[in-house]
Amino acid sequence: MRWSRQFTLGAALALCLAGCASTGLEPGGAQAAHAARQARRAALGAVKRGDVWFERKDYESAVASYGEAIRFDPSWAESYAKRASARQRLQDLDGAIADLDEAIDLDPTNGVYFNNRGVAWHHKHEEDRAIADYDEAIRLNPADAAAYDNRGNAWHAKGDDRNALADYDASLRLNPDSGKAYNNRGNIWYEQGAMDRAIADYSEAIRLNPHDAIAYTGRGEAWQEKGDAARAIADYKAALRVDPGYMRAREALESLHGTL
Repeated sequence: MRWSRQFTLGAALALCLAGCASTGLEPGGAQAAHAARQARRAALGAVKRGDVWFERKDYESAVASYGEAIRFDPSWAESYAKRASARQRLQDLDGAIADLDEAIDLDPTNGVYFNNRGVAWHHKHEEDRAIADYDEAIRLNPADAAAYDNRGNAWHAKGDDRNALADYDASLRLNPDSGKAYNNRGNIWYEQGAMDRAIADYSEAIRLNPHDAIAYTGRGEAWQEKGDAARAIADYKAALRVDPGYMRAREALESLHGTL
């Protein structure tokens, strides 16, 4: 089996777990303000429970807890955004997009929401919509390295490697510690036959994250293209030490052994 290059997405979804937005409550009378504070307090408790489930990778329970938060306080954008992140993990892309639509309606200045919706559109192979959302995320926060990286993936999916490389370069200027961006740029170099450049980028991805099975495998494939079977085998074995179930590395190793 010939594996396609594996492009990785920037850490957009995790940003929704970094903290909750401020309450932003405007008192319209003592009783109404008190009720609003109570609702937000109850919603915050439900969101915190959802975060615990999310970190435990129990995404169905996380969806339920974030839904409870929304019932307590339907005006809080962060609850919708967090539920969208859990729904993406469950491959409920339409549900995630619907939640992010709500979050953006409530808070159209939050670039993370546009970035995350772009990721969902990308997974649905709606690259033009993904790019439009990444564009808005970057307009709102020009320092968002993940949005550049993700937009690079969308450009690549459209066959526009010139713009993809420009976005990966921009992402790395903003965040030179992004192993994902190095891996993604390495994939472009590999596909263009620039194996030395590919190996350099995969090596940097591995330096930044020595547990990146994807980068070890990509570098192994580049070594194999250069005719260096020993280094290719070493990288495939390193990938399998990190992730023994990673079939792309296992099949590459088995096929190479068969040619020796």
